[in-house]
Amino acid sequence: MKITNPSKLIGTVSGLAISSLALSYSVSAIADPTGIVYDVLLDAEVITTDPDGNPILDIEGHFGSVPFDGLPDSVPNDLIPPVPPFVPGNNLIVTEFVTPLPNNMELIDIIVEGQDPTQPFPTPGAPLFTNPIDPAGFVAFEVLGFYWDDMPNRKAKVNFFDLSLSFSVGPDVPIEPLLADIVGSGTIDDPLDLLFELDLTDFDIPPTDLKLTFKITHVPEPSTVLMLGTTVLMMAGSTLKKRQK
Repeated sequence: MKITNPSKLIGTVSGLAISSLALSYSVSAIADPTGIVYDVLLDAEVITTDPDGNPILDIEGHFGSVPFDGLPDSVPNDLIPPVPPFVPGNNLIVTEFVTPLPNNMELIDIIVEGQDPTQPFPTPGAPLFTNPIDPAGFVAFEVLGFYWDDMPNRKAKVNFFDLSLSFSVGPDVPIEPLLADIVGSGTIDDPLDLLFELDLTDFDIPPTDLKLTFKITHVPEPSTVLMLGTTVLMMAGSTLKKRQK
């Protein structure tokens, strides 16, 4: 066989090989954070008054580490016992779900519910916060420490998120955070953190549930793409030499 344009053949072969390898990798790789342990934080600055009517501020906060296992786990609050005249805070029930999507993507749901303190765990339906939130204060919600061991050399990129609140009566209400900060690459050394400052007006009626939904895309590291391209070009060159012989 006479080769009239070797460079064209190399380009064709390398392009086909790259497409084939990329397709094979995207089909065979399944992203899933199940098995990791991550952190959940939900804090609010709350306000009450002393017997003389003077305002008192405190943080009704929740923080704890939970496994990503699709089962309800407890996150404690830090107002038990409370400092009078604050009332005790409720613990939280945190449950997560993952839905695999094509092309190394997945949809993750984090559901945070108030634990009914009069019932055994897990019994949802209690408010997330039991004390009045300070109108000049803040509500912070964070999920921290996501990483994917089954996605080496790939960064986890959040390309969509959605927040909503539920109440004891009525439908779920989508909410927009005042601030969203998403950092990290989703590796064990640089885990993914999602941090939100929520709008106080969304808490005029005490909510019982907070839901976070976000979609992850796993993007190859530049060095991995370069290595793949170099390997394929070497393969194409070897094939060309054999054909010329």
